[in-house]
Amino acid sequence: MSQQPNPYGPPTGHSYVQKSTPGEATTAMVLGIVGIIFNLLICLPIGLILGPIAIIMGNKAKKKIQANHGTPGQEVATAGIVTGWIATVLGILSCLVIVLYIVFIVVMISQQGSF
Repeated sequence: MSQQPNPYGPPTGHSYVQKSTPGEATTAMVLGIVGIIFNLLICLPIGLILGPIAIIMGNKAKKKIQANHGTPGQEVATAGIVTGWIATVLGILSCLVIVLYIVFIVVMISQQGSF
């Protein structure tokens, strides 16, 4: 069996290396999503912790992507920043709900003794 010549010519020596999304961008998005889920499903203000971390990591990833022209992941970093802000706002609202609930309970207990 004879080997047929390459119809595209000899290889040029250049290989295609696919650039990957920076890990900070993916981590920022995951932290933002986890913060939102904890705030909505469990009503724990975890978003106050995870949200700012997601925002910082997303901004770092955006700077890294802009420094390395052509690196993919700009959208993932933006999603991390947006979900980080949403988690932070929901965390603040969760804290507010918890404080208002405690104030309500204290007022109800203090009024119960006055009747």
